[in-house]
Order: sequence, then structure tokens, then C-alpha cells
Amino acid sequence: MKITLLIPDTSIKSFPRTKLLYNLLKPNFDLEVIAVSNKNEEEALFREAFPNLKKIKYNLGTIIADLNKGITGDVIYAMRAKPTSFGFAMSLKAQKKLPVIVDIDSRELYNCYPYSTNFTKNFL
Repeated sequence: MKITLLIPDTSIKSFPRTKLLYNLLKPNFDLEVIAVSNKNEEEALFREAFPNLKKIKYNLGTIIADLNKGITGDVIYAMRAKPTSFGFAMSLKAQKKLPVIVDIDSRELYNCYPYSTNFTKNFL
């Protein structure tokens, strides 16, 4: 079985969790790592850690088609509940009928009302 790790960006914030899951899943599954980004943030770090990294340019006109061509896995594992990972994964689920797993950490879970301490975000 091939799993596609769909990461929202190539920032240093995404690296530790992606690396941990990659190392845990690699012995038992065939993996591909796809990053959606329009910046060169920490791309060298990701390319070093994940030799099979595919980077998809964030271009709203063609991104879904590019992801549709780029994803070859049987399961999409969306890293973090962000529009550039989970949002595109749900769109691809509708097109390709692939199962989607979303990875939500505790900071993201408690960043929403009523648990959030961010006063302005609670009113949006």
C-alpha cells in the first residue's frame, strides 16, 4: 500500500511531525511526500530528509490538476487541518475516491471556540 503524505508547506513548523510520521510509516508502507507551497522556505531541509519529495506550486488555476497527476498513493494522509493539505485532500477524495486521513495535533484542536484564548478569533 502506498501512502501520500500531503504537507501544507515546507516551513520548519511542518518538518518535525512530517519526519516523525515518515520514519514510523516507512518500514511498513511505500511513501511519497508532496508539499504544496509557493515559497522556498526550508526546502533544502525537506529534500535532504525526504528524497522522494514532490513540490506542487500553489497556483489556484492548476493546483488541483497538478495534485491529481502528482498523487499516486492509495491513501492521502493530510498533515494538519489546513486548506493546503486537508482542503485539497478532500477535493481529491471527491475526484479520485481515495481515503483521507487528517493529522490534527492538540494545538489545532484547542485553537477553536470555546477553548481558544484568542479573543478576536472567537468572534469570527
